[in-house]
Amino acid sequence: MATNIVVPELGESVVEARVARWLKKEGEAVSAGDALVELETEKIDLEVSADRAGVLSSIKHAEGDDVKVGEVLAILEAGDGKPAVA
Repeated sequence: MATNIVVPELGESVVEARVARWLKKEGEAVSAGDALVELETEKIDLEVSADRAGVLSSIKHAEGDDVKVGEVLAILEAGDGKPAVA
């Protein structure tokens, strides 16, 4: 089952952020609570974390991209990142 990693609420008057740095790569296994990406705004910098364990299957915005609250940053798939045994 896939989960969308989205830009969280950033503050009362902040509606946009910039993707500063990806801390995980596509295909990498992550644990619940792992920081995935750093976002920058005019007022704050924050990390967006995984809400569950899985594999970061797809990154939708590159470093330097501007994103709005609610936009999908990445897709997290269920699994552990290890190939299935045949």
